[in-house]
Parts: sequence; structure tokens; C-alpha cells
Amino acid sequence: MKKKATILLMGLLTVAIFNGCGNKDTSKDISVVDTAVTETQSEQECETVSEAQEEVSTEDDTQGFVLSGYKFRSEKNGFYIVSIEGLPFYGMVNAKGDFVIPAEYDEMEFAQNGNVLLKLEGKWGVFDTEGKEVLPFEYEEISAGINNYYVKKDGMPMVIDSKGNVVKELDAEIISYDKMVGDLYLHGVALAEKIYGWGSGYANVFCDLNGDKVQWVEYFYNTQLYRVYKGDLDNGNWETIDIIDENGDLLYELTNKKDEESYTVHVLNSTKVCSLEKIDFGVASQDVASTGSGEYYLYNMEKQERSEQKYSRIGSLGDGKIYGKKEGGIDIFDTDGNLINSFELTGYDDFSKVGEMFVVQYGQTYRVYNENGEELTGERYLNYSNNYVGRAFIKVQNLSGQWGVLDKNGKQILPFGSVDDYSWYHGSEIIKDSTVDDKWYILTEEVDGTLRLNIIDYNNL
Repeated sequence: MKKKATILLMGLLTVAIFNGCGNKDTSKDISVVDTAVTETQSEQECETVSEAQEEVSTEDDTQGFVLSGYKFRSEKNGFYIVSIEGLPFYGMVNAKGDFVIPAEYDEMEFAQNGNVLLKLEGKWGVFDTEGKEVLPFEYEEISAGINNYYVKKDGMPMVIDSKGNVVKELDAEIISYDKMVGDLYLHGVALAEKIYGWGSGYANVFCDLNGDKVQWVEYFYNTQLYRVYKGDLDNGNWETIDIIDENGDLLYELTNKKDEESYTVHVLNSTKVCSLEKIDFGVASQDVASTGSGEYYLYNMEKQERSEQKYSRIGSLGDGKIYGKKEGGIDIFDTDGNLINSFELTGYDDFSKVGEMFVVQYGQTYRVYNENGEELTGERYLNYSNNYVGRAFIKVQNLSGQWGVLDKNGKQILPFGSVDDYSWYHGSEIIKDSTVDDKWYILTEEVDGTLRLNIIDYNNL
């Protein structure tokens, strides 16, 4: 793959986009498309273009790529799995468009631990994002935990570590395992009659590495906490929600009994603080999403104390803060549960949280506030959308009907008119966006199928 560059002017915003000189993917002779440099340029011309690129951006020569002949499959941390268009072969490119893993594998997917699972001639292996082998191609099935892997080798299911050492051999006669949940739990399916002694057909099964069964497990990657649900299968008279840390230690246990006041536990962005929501008995088994009761309390798992203040909503505010919405205002806490700010908020028609911002509707328009209760721009907006990279940004529509994108400080990241009310950016469909190292990666697909990675350093705008 030859090194090339193209400059894309975006109204008020200039984004440099290029494909770095890397190893050409030899699995198929498809080159990077470049509107500024033709396919027949020499290496000397390529070097000249590279020098021009450095004049545009001296901080980081990773400014995106333009790639044709491939279809996007998935993204993680600025790496992109693509397949050869029309052929069942997969590879992985970095943010320069260089093939870190050539497009010659039968299947490929990102693991939850950041590595890459690859299948070749019926066997799975693991690479890291530098293209180095972690586990060889010798497994019929594989699922990644955080440090360990569930695999099936020679028909035998087991949990292994990243060196291939066996952590636990599993009994495959009752449960057919299929994935790990974190490193402490497994998921599989089994005949309901075999595991519960009643019913017919297949049932989902969650269990720890010792084979002890529970009814539901969720793993939260940002805090490395598990939310485990256990219930009374025989009589349905009780249910328990446990919060467990990465070492398997119980941080908090809540048990509801039938015909008594019941609550569920919501995991926040903290290992010390969670929230309790009042629910109807039995609802906690469904999931951790709000049941709409509108009665929440902050709970300190270290002190085993519940707050006296009742909130209509509690949630994470970015990575480092927690908010509680109460009558007449908002409370802001750190992740240790300490109150660090409060502000009044009244007279509105509707309220929502987007990332670290609050969107408040007054009549037919919206205003955007920060965590201190200050308006970000002082402007009214006709509409908003929160579908950008985990709500790190907010898309708003001004009173002229144009759409633009703001960050949590109210800075204009994409100018009004560069996006629309759908997922389109400068006339191309946005198929994936993410934030990597304080840069915004926007991957678009043009009408002819060309993939274009636009990298925006929004801190230096």
C-alpha cells in the first residue's frame, strides 16, 4: 500500500486525510483510492506528498485513510476489520489504512479484551492489534473474557489463559457453553429439564467457573463489576441482586421478598457507589434498564448506606461524575459518592442527559447545559440527537434548520450544515464513529462504496 494524501475542506473545518505508506495487502490487488494522487505515482512522488502532509499536521501523521474495494465490518479503538468486497476474506487496518492483519482469514472479530479473534481453515486463534499471535490456530470455538478465554479444543470445552494454559476444564454433558462473561462467569444453553428438573426445550444458563448456576449475569467493562441476579425458581418468593468485583468479592447484595417493598440495583461508573430504584417485585430479573418508577436513591457500597434524598433519576455523567435529578434541580457527585455541586433547574417541559451535558426543553425549543448548570452556548435549538460516540458529542439543529455538532464545552466540532438529521457527513453515510486519544474518528462510506476515515482533533480546533 503506497503512502498517499488528500486534503478535505469542510467549510470552517479542515481535516487532513491520508493513507500511510505501509505493507500492501497482498491478498487482493486493490489499492487505496486517492482523489489528489493517482495510482501510477512513483515512490518519489509519494514521499513528496508525505512532506506536504507533515506541513498540515506535525503532531500526528495518523490522519485517516481512503480505502476502496473493501467493506467495513467492525471497529475497536481505532482499528477496523474489513472484508474484501465480493470475497469472504477478512483483514484489519489501522487508522492509516495499513493492513496490520492481511485480508486472508475466513472470519475475524474483536474480542472484549482488545485482541482479535481469527478463524483459518476451521480453527480459531488470537492476534493482538499489532498483528502478533497470542494463541495459535487450534481451537474449534473461542470466546474472550478479560484475561482468559473459553475455548473448545479437540471437542473438550475449557477455560485457558493468554498463554494457552488450562485454567478450568468444563463438563460438556449438561451445558453447551458458548461465551465468557468477564473472567468469572460462563454462558451456555442446556435442556431445561436437565438443569432445572422441569419444562422442555432449551434454557439460557449462566454459571461461575465452579459450575454454580445463577439466572443472569452482566459485566460492566468500565468498572469491571458484575451484576448477578438469582431468584427462587421453585416458589418465586424471593430474588437477589449481587454486585461482585473482578476478584469475585461481593460488594453488595440486595434481596427482595414477595409482598414487600422491592428495589433493583443499577451499576454506575463507580466501584463504590451504585443506585437503587424502587420496582415491582420480579422486575429486577428482566434487566438493569429503568422501569420508570421515578424513585431512585444513591447507595454507598463501602459504607453500606443509602442516601435520604430521593431522586427521579440517577446516572453516570461521563467517566468521572454521577448526577441525581431531583425536584427543582440537579446534584452532582464524584465517583466516591461525595456531593460536589448542586444547581437549580425548574420550569422545563422535558429533560435528558447526553454524555456530560443536560438537554432541557422549554416549549418547542431546547437549551444545553453543563454540569454546573451553565448554558453552553446561550442558543435555542429546534432539535437534538445523541447518536455520536457514546454521547461524547451532541448534534443540534439551529433555528435556521441546519445541523451541527458540539462537544461538552459547547465548542463547535462540526459546523452547521456539514451534517444532517440522519447519519450523513458531507454527503457520505456515517457507518461508524469513535473517540481515540482525544480525536474523533468518523468512518463514512461514499456512494461508490469507498471507505473514508476522517480524523478530527477536536481539542485543537
